[in-house]
Amino acid sequence: MFDNPTSNDKRLPLIGLVVCLAVFVFASLAAAYLFFFSPSVPAPPLVIEPKVVDFGIVAEGKYEAAFTLKNSSSQPISILHTVGGCSCTTISLRKTLIPPRSAVTVDCTLDTTGKSDSFQSSVIVGYMLGDVSLIDEEMSVKPTYAFVDLRATVEVAETENE
Repeated sequence: MFDNPTSNDKRLPLIGLVVCLAVFVFASLAAAYLFFFSPSVPAPPLVIEPKVVDFGIVAEGKYEAAFTLKNSSSQPISILHTVGGCSCTTISLRKTLIPPRSAVTVDCTLDTTGKSDSFQSSVIVGYMLGDVSLIDEEMSVKPTYAFVDLRATVEVAETENE
C-alpha cells in the first residue's frame, strides 16, 4: 500500500510550495502597497510644548509655569476656551487667535495650598481650526481638545509639638 506512490502523491509537495510562494508574494505586495500608498495620519494643528509640567517636590504655595501653543497649520487657530482641571489651577491666555505657523505662551498657576502628597491637575484647551469670528452665530462649533498635565508632590512641613 505504501510501497508504490501514485503520481498525485508526488505533486503534493509541489502544490504546497506553490501555495506558500503565492501567499508570500501576496503578503509582500500588500505590505508594499500599505507602505507606499496608505494615507498618512496628519499631525494635529495645535502642538503643545511641554505636554507635562512637573513641579517636582514642592511645599504648599503657588507655583507658576508656562507652556506654548504652536499652530503648525496654514490656517489660523481660534482658542475657544481654556479650563483648569480643578480649582487649584488658573490659566492666563492673552490671545485667542493664533496665526498660521505662530505660537502663543500660556501662563498657568498651580496652587498647592491645602494639598498633600502627589496630585495631578490639567489644563484643557478647546480650539478650532479657522477664525471663529468669521463663523455665523447660528452655526454650532465643535472644538477639538488638547491637554497639558500639571504634576506635583507636596511635602507638608511638620510642626513641632511643644
